[in-house]
Amino acid sequence: MLQGSRYDRLQRGELVAEDGNVLAEVLVELGEDRDLEIYRILDGKGKLLQYYFVEGKRPVRLAVGDVLLPGSLRTTWSDSSRRWRVALMALST
Repeated sequence: MLQGSRYDRLQRGELVAEDGNVLAEVLVELGEDRDLEIYRILDGKGKLLQYYFVEGKRPVRLAVGDVLLPGSLRTTWSDSSRRWRVALMALST
C-alpha cells in the first residue's frame, strides 16, 4: 500500500444499536472530519438496512477498539451504490 493513502486510515469496527446489539462489522475511514465514511460493510448489511429503513432508527455507536463513539447513521445513493456514514456527536465531558 502507498504510504499516506486512504487505506492507512481504515479501521475495523462495529456499528452498535441503541439497545447494545451489533448491527454490522465495518471498515471505517477515520479522519479529522466528524462525518466518518463507512468504507465497507464486512458483515451485517441486512441488519443495517432493517435498522435504518424498516425501523427508521438512526442513533448508533461506532466501536473501534475500546472506544465507543456516539453518532447518527446517514446514507446516500451514489454511482449506483449505497454509501453509509456516521455523523459523530459531540462527546460530553
